Formats: sequence, C-alpha cells, structure tokens
Amino acid sequence: MKSSNAPSSSNLSTGPTRRRFLKSTLLGGAAFSLCLSDGLPRDVVDAKELPRSTPREEGIAESHLIEFVDAMEREGHELHGLMVLRRGKVIAEGWARPYGPKFNHSMYSLSKSFTSTGVGLAVAEGLIKVMDKVVSFFPEAAPDKISDRLAALDIRHLLTMSAGMASSATGKTTTSKDWVRTFLAQPLVHDPGTVFNYNTAATYMLSAIIQKVSGDKLIDYLGPRLFEPIGIVGPTWDECPAGINKGGFGLNITTEGLARFGQLYLQRGRWNGKQVLPAAWVKDATSKQIQQGTDSNKNPDWQQGYGYQFWRCRHDGYRGDGAFGQFTIVLPKQEVVIAMSSETASMQGELDLVWKLLLPNFTEVSSAPGTRSDAVFQRKLKSLKTPFPQGDSKSGLAKKWHGKTIRFEPDNPMGLDEVVVTFEKGTVELAAGSDSRGDWNIECGSRKWRRGAMPLPSSGSWLISKGKTDKRGFVKVAASFAWAAENALEMAWRYYETPHHDVVRMVFDDGGVTLELRDSMGLRRGKPQKPKMTLKGKFA
Repeated sequence: MKSSNAPSSSNLSTGPTRRRFLKSTLLGGAAFSLCLSDGLPRDVVDAKELPRSTPREEGIAESHLIEFVDAMEREGHELHGLMVLRRGKVIAEGWARPYGPKFNHSMYSLSKSFTSTGVGLAVAEGLIKVMDKVVSFFPEAAPDKISDRLAALDIRHLLTMSAGMASSATGKTTTSKDWVRTFLAQPLVHDPGTVFNYNTAATYMLSAIIQKVSGDKLIDYLGPRLFEPIGIVGPTWDECPAGINKGGFGLNITTEGLARFGQLYLQRGRWNGKQVLPAAWVKDATSKQIQQGTDSNKNPDWQQGYGYQFWRCRHDGYRGDGAFGQFTIVLPKQEVVIAMSSETASMQGELDLVWKLLLPNFTEVSSAPGTRSDAVFQRKLKSLKTPFPQGDSKSGLAKKWHGKTIRFEPDNPMGLDEVVVTFEKGTVELAAGSDSRGDWNIECGSRKWRRGAMPLPSSGSWLISKGKTDKRGFVKVAASFAWAAENALEMAWRYYETPHHDVVRMVFDDGGVTLELRDSMGLRRGKPQKPKMTLKGKFA
C-alpha cells in the first residue's frame, strides 16, 4: 500500500524550552503529559508547522484544560493523544506514553470523513457527480437482475447512509471475497435516500468508486490533493482483498493529522491561502443532509443530523468520529478544533465532557486565572504514580523459572507452542517458538515501555484489524511488567498504533505456568474478570 509522500515530521516537534509541561496523570496505565504552549517565538519557522499560542492568549485558562484531562481519567476514558487548536493555533497537546506525536493511530469510522473528502475532490475535478448511479460504475459486479431501487441508488445515498438496506451490509460485505459484488447483491427494502441506516460498507463503495474513476487507491488519490497540501505525514489505509482502501474504516493517522484535517474544514477548505477543498463541499458535507431514525443511536450527539460522512453535534458543531473515542470536533462559532484519540466505552461521555468543561470557557478575551494556583499544580505533578502494571520490579522466586522452556498444549488459541522467559535486572524477555508464525520475542520493561513486535494473539484484542499487522502477521507492541505476587507476573501489551491493549498474567508453580489474557475493552466495560484466553503450560 502506498502512503502520502508528505514532508518528514521531524520539524514538527517542539523542544522542552518552547512549551511548559503542566500535567502528567495516569490514564489506564499510560502517563499522559499535557503540554500547554508558552507562546515563545520560534528560532526557525517551518511554513508547514502549526503555529503555537498560549491558552490564555486564545481565551481559555490552563485550568480548564487540566480539568478536562482530569475528568477524562476520572470517568474512565483513556486518552492517548490530544490537540486543541483555537484560531488556527495549537494551545494544548499531549500524548500518553507509549503513544506519541509521530505514531499513527487507528481511526475506525473517522476514516469515513476522509473518504467523503475524497469524493468532494473527485466531484470538483469532474470525475463524478453526487447523483451518479452506483451500479453504473460496476456493471461487471451487478446482479443479473437489477431492481428499481438498486438502479436508483446514487453516490449521495452512500454519503448520507441512506442506501435503503434494512440493516448494515458491513458484516456480509467485509467477510466476503468480493466486497463490491456482495454489497450490490444486498436487498434494498427502502427507497434510497429515505431512511438513515448507518452502513460502513456504503462508505467502502465510495472508496471503490474513486479508485475506479481515478485509477488510484483512495490514499494515493488524497496524497497530492489533501495530505501533502495541508502537511499530513505518513498515513496508511487498510485494504480489502481486491486492493481497495476500506473507506469506512482502516485509516491510520497521527493526532496532528486529525487536527490539520479539522482545521482545513474550519477554514472552509482553505490552507495557506489556497483553496484545497471547495468551500461548497465543506458546507454540504458538514450540514444536516438527513435525520437519524428513532431506532438508531439514542445518545443526543448522534441525533443532531448527518451530513456527508460527518455527524452534526449539539452546540452547532460537527465532527468526524470513530469507534472507541477517535474524534475531530469542529466548533465554528468558537473557532476551535479538538482532535483526540482514545479508548472508551462511552463516546457520548467524552463529548459530554467537551461540552461541560471546554466549550463554555472559550471566550473572546483572555480568561481569568483558574481556581488552582501554580503551587497546587506542582504538588499534583509530584504526587503522580508511575502508570505501569502495579507490583514489584523483581521476585525472589524468579530465578527458579529463569530460562526454563514452557510448553503449551497444541493448537491453543494463541498459536503458541513454547516460550522461554528470562528475568534480567529491570527486564523480562519472552522468547517464543510457534509453528504457525515463526519464532518471536518481546521485552517488557519495569516501569518502562519496551517497543517491539509480536503476533497478535488470536483470542486477545480481537478488535484490531489484520491490516495493522506486517507481512509476518506481527503487530507493533510496547510492553511493561510488574510482579503482582511472588509467583504472578503481570504484563501490559499495548498495541500502540491502535486504541487497545491486552493484560497478560503468568502464574508460576513447580509444575508449570498458567497464562491468562484479558483484553482492554472487556476490562473497560466492567465485564467479569474471566480471562478471554487461558493456556496451561508445563516445564520441559
């Protein structure tokens, strides 16, 4: 898969002398550092760098931003990355280790808003019109008998999630070998354009149309038209079996990429004095085009109307969003863009905090000082706990098991035959042998994250797409450990280009090891603590 050839992001970072570190807090096992710009002039100004300002200069006190981060933690939303822009200037940014500003993050359905943008650009270039009939692009994949409703289905119906299906065709489409053919074969029980029904497969069809008319995959089509002009660096996009970008999901992009995208829309498609995206498309895409039905998501911010792959929000805002807390929120009246990636069981809960703690405090003049003094901030910083698995860094019994080979039952859910665990000072290393995926090893740090790669456990974080793995089927991971008891090793495996992680516990005894795996969303939803996977191993 190709990705955008935008300039390197090495010039986008700012040194510690340029920003004040004001906040570090625990967020579900990851230290979150919120940096508020100090507004100092820069020695070298890169034309593609987002300008920085201070919160107070742009009309909000630092304390409101700190309160928002505190509330996210308190209410169980694990924030991975955050950028807040006002009037085109970054006033706050932060990432929870092992996440960071240069790492892509899975966007899930926020991908849809980028696909919509591709459609807008293709319309502007005269490649397509929103009233073009979908079936006309794929005569080779159409059913032998084309119904009147399928014949009437057009691009605008795909954009507005009103294709006419009784339910989403996503499951059937994305589990088939030919996604286009499967989508077109689904029965339409409503006249297209009359009933809203959220349908990720419909967005995939938009990606397929763009590839058909342009000859380029969606990500390559957007490269010189969107990503490069506004400085988005290194996005990737998962593909279907036919080599078409998935459209409705599968985009991987940095937090700053989200922020730039939102700012482009806030500026009605203009960037550095150039009209990158037609203003008319921005207006149409972010305006209410259809109303959700009463049987759809009943959370208030999912009932404000839907545009072209954008959701309308309360308070006259709009957003692109993706499952588990991926957001680009645009508030035109306040001239604000909020980009964040996270893992949450309540996306409405995250939006509620934005409306409660941030929205009312954006003013036209500098805010008054917050209620907490700098001394209080400093005391809070010093009282923070290390955000890693809880327990000791060593066990007096570890030498009993150091370097021993553990063999698991064959054909187990993890696809793991055997593993050797070694315990060095401050480090645990797992060296694994697997018939199906080859040998691999990862290191876990004590109160540190060690980066590596490993096969994705087949019964672990099942929400992670195979598109996040490399050619070997390995996924990027950052790992840390602690001894929860003398014989119980607990590890956090964070798949840091996704929202998700696994918690793995190995309990040792004289006969062998019991390995238990729990996935982060199961834990976050408060489900019973029954492991998602349990393996029994014996010492060789």
